[in-house]
Amino acid sequence: MGVAGVTDPLESSGRGTPQLRLRVWQLGCWIATLWQPSGLVSFGNHLGRVSGPGTLFRRSMLSGAWLAWSLCGTVVLAGQAGGLRPPTAAQEAGKPKQDPAKTAKTAKPEVKIESVELTTKDGFSLRATWYEGHLGKSAAPLLMLHDVGGSRQDFVRIATYFADNGHCVLVPDWRGHGDSRLDAAGRPYQLRRYGPAEALMVQADIEACKKFLIQKNDAEVCNIELMAIVAAGAAGIPALQWSVVDWSYLPAEVKQGQDVKAVVLLSPPRTHQAWQMAPVLRAPLIAGLGHPQPLELMFVVGEKSDISRDVRSMYQQLAVRRGRRDEADDWSKHNVYLLTTETDHRGVDLVLQNPRVVPDQLFDFLELRVFNRAEEYGHHKRSRSAPPPPPPLEDGR
Repeated sequence: MGVAGVTDPLESSGRGTPQLRLRVWQLGCWIATLWQPSGLVSFGNHLGRVSGPGTLFRRSMLSGAWLAWSLCGTVVLAGQAGGLRPPTAAQEAGKPKQDPAKTAKTAKPEVKIESVELTTKDGFSLRATWYEGHLGKSAAPLLMLHDVGGSRQDFVRIATYFADNGHCVLVPDWRGHGDSRLDAAGRPYQLRRYGPAEALMVQADIEACKKFLIQKNDAEVCNIELMAIVAAGAAGIPALQWSVVDWSYLPAEVKQGQDVKAVVLLSPPRTHQAWQMAPVLRAPLIAGLGHPQPLELMFVVGEKSDISRDVRSMYQQLAVRRGRRDEADDWSKHNVYLLTTETDHRGVDLVLQNPRVVPDQLFDFLELRVFNRAEEYGHHKRSRSAPPPPPPLEDGR
């Protein structure tokens, strides 16, 4: 009895099955008897009687016909065993079309992963994991923020997915979470309430992360102009607030802000204790009203989750304000999207429970709306260079 997915090694090698080889050998013996000299016993004459001239002629003609049929049958059987049978039209129609440029497998450089320590402007020490891609100045730096009560370990698989595709990812444990539980004085610290002051603390954590990304930008490991944020759950609220602050910097000789280009929100709630989403959704950068370059946004939510209705409401609110009037996923046309899945999971679990769908959708969205614009944005170092020496005075004075 055959087992699904298991192939006969002889058949797959093109040498045929033992039963087929036996049949071909028997057929060869039978053909050899047909071509014996005149006066031989005819095939099947078990009494040993010699055939007459007329009978011999008729049987020779018959033998020739059998020979032609046998040779054709032998070729067909051998072709089937050796994998030479051409595919049918139905099989050809069912085969996926492959891009010739993608058929050749090339070995990707190994992703460099290291643990780093960041220091915020108020002296708090943060632990983070850095995933370094291989695209250099074309690599986008992604900042991934875990949910309240989570840790950087939540994003291991997602961060690896993006780094394997060449981009860079920084995943911190923001203060009071994971390995970032000691304050500036070395005392254990844990966030117990979430109000405006705590939101500013998280924004300070994000700013420390950006300083690290600027260092990598100046080392030509990535391009800070392509910065994007993936925030899980309630972390989406301070992430959007910080994005508004980042875009509030005015143009200067050395650019200071306007770097984050897209934010992906995984199951964002309307509120978390005193954190409120509504005020930030009214900011021009988020709402898109009167802003020259609204932030690229994607909402991701499980249809069966308890916040599905709230997320849909927030998306529709922004879609109306940004002038989106259709639901077509034309990513070259729109800058706000809603991705839903048939699940009740939230946050990072929403992605992990749909590994064949959600990561690809997130990557495609960011690739089209941000990554592919590397040439448009260019790459610029942010470190201040030393001023040129003054010109020499006339007559050496």
